[in-house]
Amino acid sequence: MKLKRLLGVAARQGVLAIIDQSVVSGSRFVLTVIVGRLAGADELGIYAFGFSLVALGLIVQDSVLTTPYTMLSQGDAPEDRKTFAGSVLVHAVTFAGVAALTCATAGVVLLIRGDESWGAALLAVAVAGPWVLLQGCARSVAYAHLLVRSALALDVGLAIVQLSAVAVIAQVRGLSGVSTLASLGIAGAVSSLAWLIAKRSLFTIDRGDLRSRWTSNWAYGKWMLGSQPVRALRSTVAMTALAGVGGVVAAGGYAAASTVVVAANPLVLGTGAVLAPKAARAFAGGGRGELGRVVTKVTTLMAGVFALYTIVIVVAGERFISTVFDDPSFDHDAVVIILLAIALGVRSIRIGWNNGLKAMSAQHWNFWAGVIELAVILATMIPLAIRYGIIGVAYAEVIASSVGSLVRWAAFRRTIRLPDPAAA
Repeated sequence: MKLKRLLGVAARQGVLAIIDQSVVSGSRFVLTVIVGRLAGADELGIYAFGFSLVALGLIVQDSVLTTPYTMLSQGDAPEDRKTFAGSVLVHAVTFAGVAALTCATAGVVLLIRGDESWGAALLAVAVAGPWVLLQGCARSVAYAHLLVRSALALDVGLAIVQLSAVAVIAQVRGLSGVSTLASLGIAGAVSSLAWLIAKRSLFTIDRGDLRSRWTSNWAYGKWMLGSQPVRALRSTVAMTALAGVGGVVAAGGYAAASTVVVAANPLVLGTGAVLAPKAARAFAGGGRGELGRVVTKVTTLMAGVFALYTIVIVVAGERFISTVFDDPSFDHDAVVIILLAIALGVRSIRIGWNNGLKAMSAQHWNFWAGVIELAVILATMIPLAIRYGIIGVAYAEVIASSVGSLVRWAAFRRTIRLPDPAAA
């Protein structure tokens, strides 16, 4: 009976996490469309530039602050966990302040040089960015405590406030890239401050704990931070290869086919957000044996889900692309779309192994797996693109994704067999 209840709770948390990720992805998509339609391509470019800087800040914060908290705090006593969360909050505010000062300085320099558009964008990021980072910190802490309903409320609040602010700005003075960034800051401030006030019992600030926590966070998070440029470089190789071999039309066609990946993002990201704290909690409470059982269940689930997803893509993927884009330039062999769906499925299966390695503080294997995957992409994609065009690029994605997943599987299998720290 207890097991049945726990499985029911896990299922509800998973569904809520997928809904939450859909809200995040959907609101960003809607906002991009609104800015593009109402303000034009130039203002959309300014907004996209500013948002890319904010996204970079979120990546750094997640790597060295919130993910270490999620994975390392699960076995702490309640009071220790509160001081850990307090240190994360202080470090996040400090990081946001440094980032804001950097962007403001760069913005002033650009304004002095006469580049008003980009200078204004950087100043807008300096004002809005810290609030978005604070909201991201709050969201991650909520997931670390498996407060998925709370995280959903936080993200829904962010979306409602931002879209409302954009609507008001558009009516009063007209929408621009800078004013859209300002609306992002307003939404981040309202949602994050409301959540932090409501959940203030999760945090205790202990000045004596700040330095030691930063040291342990950096020791854990440096490997994750190092993985980010590897991942970014990997994602640009396909477009570079296609643009060089087939021109911008081929690159655009590949981007259109890749929407099969974007469509599944809420499922992949939502599952990962819930699995990370569950894997860490399983390891802290039951050692490698319990962690292995959790990871096996997740891997089996993801394999089944993406087997069904691939069948759907086989049946309807090509029609979906032609309907959405309604342009003969985007027509391809259905094989390309199917291959990209398979590559996504292969990457999704490794979510369990990825988070299992993080739970065992063996995240360096994820870094090296990413490096190996990048090496395979570099070795295979350009030759295959030259010979087979867009289909060759899709084959390279499947090969590299498979190699990266196999490395993570082997590393997880090797690490899970080591003695538990408590037993040692």
